[in-house]
Formats: sequence, structure tokens, C-alpha cells
Amino acid sequence: MKRHLLSLSLLFTCAAQATETGHYSLFQHRPHERDADAEKSIERVVTECGYSDMSRMGPSEIRRSACHVAERGAITLGARVARAAMDRLDDEGLFGPVRIHLYSVVGRAADVGAIEPLVEALERENKAGLGNERQFERHAIASALTAITYATLEGTPAIQWREWADAHRDRTREELLAEHLAATPKPQQHAAVHPGS
Repeated sequence: MKRHLLSLSLLFTCAAQATETGHYSLFQHRPHERDADAEKSIERVVTECGYSDMSRMGPSEIRRSACHVAERGAITLGARVARAAMDRLDDEGLFGPVRIHLYSVVGRAADVGAIEPLVEALERENKAGLGNERQFERHAIASALTAITYATLEGTPAIQWREWADAHRDRTREELLAEHLAATPKPQQHAAVHPGS
């Protein structure tokens, strides 16, 4: 009983600390042209990936396969589909688990132009306060950024990614990959031991 009351207390405390108490926009702040083909591709992802892995029966392999096909088809559109996915993510009625798939599409589309909107989204979510409605998207946003940039950051995402983004402005993805490879420790090579030596 005490544990239950503590959980309720924490829930209400979090809600009280949130400055955004309902749904709010993370991405719809920059004017851009709409892309009908990209939007159609995103709607297919929304339709095919609209299931929950946490449901009692779980999605069938056929359903999972259809979702993967939809995602692969979407990412072929690159930057076009990344922008359309971010627009769709601001839809209040979007089924929760679908958001993870859309962030996956954004990351796998590998468009460096999506870095700044994603970092700004982290900053808006952070500003909204603990317990805000979209706080559970924080990890998915960071994962999308890692997929694009090859960087894995620790600490407060909004702060760490802003510092990273400001230090890597105008870098191409090829340059980001080169930087990542240069910073990756090389495996040590051991001299072969020959019998009788």
C-alpha cells in the first residue's frame, strides 16, 4: 500500500513539475514544402507498424515483416521522408508505438539536415519539464541522432546534443563517419606464435 501511494505521489509530483500539461509540438516550427510521395510513404509506415510489442499475443511475423518493408521503402526517400516523418510525429492522435518506428525512419534516412530539428525537439521536450506528455520520446530522438551522426552521448540529451551540434555544424555524414572511425580504438594485433619457436 505504501509503495502504491509513493508511486501515485511521484506521478502527481511529475505532473505538477511539467510546464506542458498536454500535447505540444516538437517539430512544426519551420516552414517547408510538403511532399506528397514522402507523406504517402510515412502513412504506410503508420498503417503497417501500428501494433504494440507489449500486447498479450504480440504482432505476427507477417505484421512485423510488413512493417519492416514499409520502413525500408520509406528510407529510400532520404531527406524527404525524414521531414515528413517529423511532421507526422506531431500528430496528437498518433498511436504511441508507431512513434518509435517513425523515429527509426528519421535516423535511418541518414539526413544531416534532420540533426538540428531533432536537437531543437530535445530542447523543447526538456523545457516542457518532468512529467510532460512527450518525455518518453526523448530516448527515441537521441537514438535517431546517433543513427545519423554515429555519436553516442551521455548526460542530459538536450544539453549534450546541443553542444555536439554546435561543434559539428555543416559537417557531411561522410565527415562524421571519418571522425567516428578515427576515434574508435583499433583492435590490438598479436604476433602469431609458431610451434617450436
